[in-house]
Amino acid sequence: MRNKKLYSNLYSNVVLAGGALLLFTLPVQAADNPPATSVQENQIVAWTTGNSIWTLPYGLAGANYVGSTNDYVGRDVQLVQKMTVNNVVWYQFRIDGQVIGWLDSRALSGLQNVQTMNQTAVMGATGTNGVWSMPYGVAGANYVGSTDLYTYRDIQLVESATYGGVQWYKFSVGGKVIGWIDRNALDNAGEVQAANFTITIGRSYNNGIWTVPYGIAGAQYVGSTNDYAYQTVQVVKTVKRGNVTWYQVMKDGKLLGWVDGEKAASSLTNVKDENYAAVIGFSAKGDGIWSAPYGEYGASWVDSTNRYSYQNVQVVQSATKGTVTWNKIMAENKVLGWVDARVFTKTVSNIKDENRIALIGDTDGNGVWSTPYGENGASYVGSASNYDSRPLQIIRSLDKDGVRWYYFKVDGHEEGWIDGKAISSATNIQALNKTGHVTNAAGNAVWTKPYGMQHANYVGSAADFANQNLNLLQSATYNGVTWYQFKQNGRTGWIDSRAVSLGEVTLADQFRTIGDNNQLIVVTANGYGTNLARIRTFERVNGTWKQLLDMNGYIGRDGFASKMSENVVQSPRGKYSIGTAFGRYGNPGTKLPFRQITPDDVWVDDSNSALYNTWQSRSATKGQWRSAENMDISAYNYGFVINYNTDRTPGAGSAIFFHVSDMYTHGCTGTDQQDVISILKWLDPAKNPVIIQSPESELGNY
Repeated sequence: MRNKKLYSNLYSNVVLAGGALLLFTLPVQAADNPPATSVQENQIVAWTTGNSIWTLPYGLAGANYVGSTNDYVGRDVQLVQKMTVNNVVWYQFRIDGQVIGWLDSRALSGLQNVQTMNQTAVMGATGTNGVWSMPYGVAGANYVGSTDLYTYRDIQLVESATYGGVQWYKFSVGGKVIGWIDRNALDNAGEVQAANFTITIGRSYNNGIWTVPYGIAGAQYVGSTNDYAYQTVQVVKTVKRGNVTWYQVMKDGKLLGWVDGEKAASSLTNVKDENYAAVIGFSAKGDGIWSAPYGEYGASWVDSTNRYSYQNVQVVQSATKGTVTWNKIMAENKVLGWVDARVFTKTVSNIKDENRIALIGDTDGNGVWSTPYGENGASYVGSASNYDSRPLQIIRSLDKDGVRWYYFKVDGHEEGWIDGKAISSATNIQALNKTGHVTNAAGNAVWTKPYGMQHANYVGSAADFANQNLNLLQSATYNGVTWYQFKQNGRTGWIDSRAVSLGEVTLADQFRTIGDNNQLIVVTANGYGTNLARIRTFERVNGTWKQLLDMNGYIGRDGFASKMSENVVQSPRGKYSIGTAFGRYGNPGTKLPFRQITPDDVWVDDSNSALYNTWQSRSATKGQWRSAENMDISAYNYGFVINYNTDRTPGAGSAIFFHVSDMYTHGCTGTDQQDVISILKWLDPAKNPVIIQSPESELGNY
């Protein structure tokens, strides 16, 4: 039928619809499609405007839109079929084996001889070539970067094509496609040579490792060759630029970069990693530790080897320069530098770091040496006797020929080495810088060394140093006894610590009559004509007298009596025991026997009475005395009896107390009420307390 006639060509038809004129194109029917021919060609999609991908060439019946050709710009495509429609050549293409659709041939790059390949090449150093997303000139080709970024690097050529008479290559690095380059960018002249040999990197001040040889545009600094000083590296490429031969080097499979082959390489041979312990012996004046083997470019002095004499070091590398073997050493996990291997000694062993204090014991025939005696360069420093009683700080020890040697300091200064047999067995040696005094002179003496040590000589009796402050310098334990070394008025010696108490000599230490007393009150005045007194208290603790209180007070109006009697207003001199405590307001907390004062209490001062110098009840003893002192007064708020005239010798004096007072007394000793209470609380009959009253000038009588 005519309405089913197949048209072989597109034609236009005009239809009047609703008064509008519509113009449309009728598709070519499938039965009239042009024939398609098979092709097998590689091409690249270029950038174009208005081109699309269709399931069939555009205009054929059933042609559906797939996408824009610009979605595939720069992509490699395989052309599989060709068809001409209305004088336009169309290609069916696929990517990675998958058919994508049909595109207008004008959307292709126009490259010729597009071929995949897999060939290794080396990028040259042209300085003018670039890397492009597609061969330069193809529509949509974008600049990726300079070829200088890849100068002298191995690259992989993965595709080739010809465009405008120029051969182009697509390349990859490390499996990643980078872009397209003109063949002139390759090292076509073969400047770069593959290599396979090792060199030892030397030490220098200004040599670097570069991404490409220095001077090439884009060369970037990687690091200093000093980071690999005296390490062996593999040379994998060489290239000569001007007068300089450059090496591309690798370490442990990792590509480092390019180095100046002449300046970076060392002349050392037999460079080896090491790992063993060694001992530096005594060295000549010129022996040192160097940043690199002496004579190497940039080698600089680090330190003298003598600073590390007879210390353990770790050898971590060795090398030969000329005829000399050099070793790189470490100490305490720190690289020190390089030393001539001849500085090591093999005659010592068992080196130990120490930190202890010792004293010289045996001085006969022993000396101090710059190095252990018998070692090369050992010189005599001085006699061991020069260090008698001086604390030696032992800092190192070692064995040599069966002898233990010790290296020591004195006062922070390194002195030398001494045979271990000269060191005493004294332990616990400590600096003191304290003050002490002799408190147990009986049977004790002062010696030049702790008694029992060789040449410990007698200095004098401990009693010769009694009542003197001793400057205690140090202590040491020897044969189970702790000894003190002291200095006093230019004299020095050692004394058994059991004869000494720490602290300065007190007034109590000077008395000879208080051996059985452990509490002491001392009341003194500046001569006889004053009633102003100084009152001090002392207590013996663990054999040592300690001063506790020091206060002002008062004695009798006319001071101390040269001869005490009932008729003077003076205070008695002497050493007296402590009697009963008393008070008007109850016991303040004293350990002494305490008596509460009542209004009826008196102290009889009638020399003719049988009750003379006793505490009595007024009402109970009425008529037995003619005079007595009233006890119920404010001065006796608190106090204690001084046991004076306990034999109650008539007329010798009575009612001698220690009580509250803010002025002179009639023969008693007085001070502030709070101080009286403090003394009452402190006094303890178990400690056999006594009171000494005397002018200062006569204290030696006690």
